[in-house]
Amino acid sequence: MHKHSIILVLAVCAAAAQTDQNFTVGGTPVHLGEDQAAVLSRLRQTYQVQSSGTDSYSVSEKNAPALREIGLVTFKNAHLTSAGATWAETFSSDGVRFAKELVAAIGNQEIAGPRTVILRPIQSVNDGVVRTGFELLIGDRTIDVLTSQAAENGKASAKYATVMETLHTAAYVTAIQHNAAAK
Repeated sequence: MHKHSIILVLAVCAAAAQTDQNFTVGGTPVHLGEDQAAVLSRLRQTYQVQSSGTDSYSVSEKNAPALREIGLVTFKNAHLTSAGATWAETFSSDGVRFAKELVAAIGNQEIAGPRTVILRPIQSVNDGVVRTGFELLIGDRTIDVLTSQAAENGKASAKYATVMETLHTAAYVTAIQHNAAAK
């Protein structure tokens, strides 16, 4: 891994250690526990908001390609339980290569460490988009580094890299800590 990549990861980790419950998705402020209707209404004033599963919504620029997600919000019992904001995005081969190298350097093992830092792999397929990467949990926030590839008509198309920060509720953090401790 390159020296600059390590510095970026350390900077990302330091930023994730914040404990402020205020958060922005794009330029829109949101707060954990906030009413679902209010959050979605505010986001829809500026962004395209699409359901991406039970109580989960993808936030993107209006008229942007499907892979260009700027954030994600999740609700439980009609209240905001997590909010994610994309930090970096690129279709460039260098950006995709960086994300792949970082994922390869970390490996595909879940690791629990001191100060409640948990690293775990992510692999998912949603609406034809295959995402591979890792999630780093530090305090009440996660940093996700993902590579994504969409498939159109059964053939691979655009590759995309994402770095996203997400603020989570205490219940989510406790569940992740419990699962890591059980392994």
